[in-house]
Amino acid sequence: MVDVLIKNAFVVDGSGRPGFRADVAVKGDTITGVGDLRHLGAKRTIDAEGLVLSPGFIDAHAHSDFAIIHNPPSQSQVAQGVTTEVSCNCGKSPFPVLPNPLPLKNIADTVWTTPKDYWKSAAHYFELLKTQGIGINTFPLVGHNSVRAKVLGMDNRPCTDDELRRMKELVAEAMELGVPGFSSGLTYTPGMGATNEEIVALAQVVSEYGGIYTTHMSNYSGAGIEKAMDFAVETAWKSGMRLQFSHVAPHGEELYGKGQWLSDLIGGYRARGVDCCADVPSYPTIGVWWGPRAIFPGWLYNWKKPWPQQIREIQDAIRDPEQNARIREHIAKVIAGDKTSFLGQFFTFHNWDSIFLFECRPDSPYHKYVGQSVQQIADAEGMDGTDLYFDLCLREGEALSTVNILEKEEDRKAFFQSPWTMFGSDIYAIDAEHPDACFSRFQIHPRNFGHAIYVIETIVQKNRWLTLEQAIHKMSGLTASHFNMHDRGFIRSGCKADITVFSLENLHERATFLHPIAYPTGIEHVFVNGVETFTNGRMTGDLGGVALLNRRR
Repeated sequence: MVDVLIKNAFVVDGSGRPGFRADVAVKGDTITGVGDLRHLGAKRTIDAEGLVLSPGFIDAHAHSDFAIIHNPPSQSQVAQGVTTEVSCNCGKSPFPVLPNPLPLKNIADTVWTTPKDYWKSAAHYFELLKTQGIGINTFPLVGHNSVRAKVLGMDNRPCTDDELRRMKELVAEAMELGVPGFSSGLTYTPGMGATNEEIVALAQVVSEYGGIYTTHMSNYSGAGIEKAMDFAVETAWKSGMRLQFSHVAPHGEELYGKGQWLSDLIGGYRARGVDCCADVPSYPTIGVWWGPRAIFPGWLYNWKKPWPQQIREIQDAIRDPEQNARIREHIAKVIAGDKTSFLGQFFTFHNWDSIFLFECRPDSPYHKYVGQSVQQIADAEGMDGTDLYFDLCLREGEALSTVNILEKEEDRKAFFQSPWTMFGSDIYAIDAEHPDACFSRFQIHPRNFGHAIYVIETIVQKNRWLTLEQAIHKMSGLTASHFNMHDRGFIRSGCKADITVFSLENLHERATFLHPIAYPTGIEHVFVNGVETFTNGRMTGDLGGVALLNRRR
């Protein structure tokens, strides 16, 4: 007798091959059968007629490493079918524990309670995850910035030989605990002070344990991304390890028309013998995505305040001649400014072609332009872009939703279709019922609740850029294989029972840019290591997640 028998499902098994009709049996934390299993007895039987059964989705790049301590159920991930998250990316990890970790908050622009209040060491952190329970599996990495801050503080300078020796010891300590990889964040303090030799030396320690290297590179602009990727490849080559390029996308004007070029670049590295892949956000937004945050100066707009309050202050400033002039001067400087730096590429808008109207009042004269850029609307109305945007703010008020998008659809399609790209959300898990709890200090994006849903609903069903089987392969089997999650990512006998069951017909995002806090519809059941964590549109209260640590040598 098995614990759970899921009958009559359309199984998309994570391999990329065509889906097929089958039953799936689960006993304990493991899938024990796939096929015609009508003869089996089961403690619980689920009829999945008309539903898709797939491996639980794997988020290849996320940041719930700290949040999972404060919000163990990880509702926003589970409710969209995510069962595993590659965490501790961009060089930031909860270990080694720092005497005063608060300066590192700038890595994520978030607010966090000092980890010493919760854990004393990496071993203690993993013990906490085990004893309190977690809703998803976490694949943790040791962060270069955290290691460097432990030894050098927040100094952006090359390390000494003795400091490098100490950093190597800290990395080895994490590897001995079973941590399966190493991440860097080379545009952040103190990681940006590292030399190439330092990164290679630390990566070599990780390679001795069979770990993977994920890198938030030093440059993502059209002028610098190839050089940054070359350095990452050099690190992987010299250390003999697998490589993951973090949140790569054909983003920014310099990369317009280069989606296929980016894909071919990764293919070229692989042809030279480097085992590398890239995670890509499913949405066309990276960095500062909310229009007003990208457009207005900091003295006027504070994204941490509620939008209804902010828009009233913006309207008052637009109506005031002196403040209006100051805003126009700021906008002109931003448009004329450097777009090749990390800040220039990801934290400002480039021009009015990159700001798109997503929502406004239904009776607005601008409603017919929803989906177009401010520049397109301004041209149609015979107005200047800045004048048009100010008018939108005054007319639409809190109903206005504008978004900063610096990617072209044809480039996204080409990059998504690369056999070496997978999807990463770059978010952390939160609870819709308590969105202002600790670790919910990012500006919440609809991807928090729908990044995986967006892949299936928009990229697969609407745009038809990928088949359902290809998309699920990228969100399961491909990711599991590249990160050496040996017993996950596939619906096969012997694999861990991380399973998502969903209705393709009813699978819809409910989160929007204006109202991003909303769970999707269509996810019917989620199992994490055989534990039914989500069913009938709600969390069950049972937590099946574990930290995916390698066995000690």
